[in-house]
Amino acid sequence: MTAAREASAVETVYKEDELDTALERAPAPERERNERYSSPQWFAFELRVGTYLPNVDDDSSLGGRKPFEQSFGKDLRFMAGLEFDVQPLRLKKVGSLGIGAGAALCDISESTLLIDKQGNLGKDSAGKNSLTVYPFHLVVVGRLDVLRDKLKIPVVPYAKAGFSMAYWRASNLGGTASNQLAGEKDAVSGKGTTWGTFLAAGLAFDIGALDTHAAYNIDETTGINHTYIFGEILNYGLSGFGDKQLNLSDTTWNAGLALEF
Repeated sequence: MTAAREASAVETVYKEDELDTALERAPAPERERNERYSSPQWFAFELRVGTYLPNVDDDSSLGGRKPFEQSFGKDLRFMAGLEFDVQPLRLKKVGSLGIGAGAALCDISESTLLIDKQGNLGKDSAGKNSLTVYPFHLVVVGRLDVLRDKLKIPVVPYAKAGFSMAYWRASNLGGTASNQLAGEKDAVSGKGTTWGTFLAAGLAFDIGALDTHAAYNIDETTGINHTYIFGEILNYGLSGFGDKQLNLSDTTWNAGLALEF
């Protein structure tokens, strides 16, 4: 009886070793039963789209005039952008702290306004005024993973704060626009830069929660840890820090797709 029990124990050990080996060689969906595979995570990348309407006419030096509204109206315009983050500080199942850099583009165009001989206001289909804005930002980014990793709620709140700069160009059929100001010898070119702040707060939904097995396989084969859809409120504080720069500030929203890898 003793020999039989010893033989049975040895057989059990061999079976457990075989099971462990099989699990190690198994694809991610099977191995996830015991332990989730996770590749190293250092970066994040975002593609985004949102609305934009710069507060050009809020400048007190305009004396109540509204040149932007007169040229382009009040309709919201769309802006597209991207961002790349580095996440050097990570607290497992708590969150990450990193730095990010982003860029965007918004082209605002409208047909030239004309007044006919009867004084009627219309638009010239052959002429067009444009204001093209290229905002850039450099920010500190904080993300909280605790809801997803500890409470199993697949959302990640985050916040960003830093500085922004926008290059802008006003143009018409003749190219870059210019304006001759009273008392000035040289015309003012319709292009320049505006400096300011950047603030954002948002919520990202981890779509890997919809199919965890597929998410683990993607992580194992491509190194993409998480895929999100997100929405955020942001503020471009592009007012020039009190200097005489074109006011391109706006508080708006963005939505997009984000990857962590």
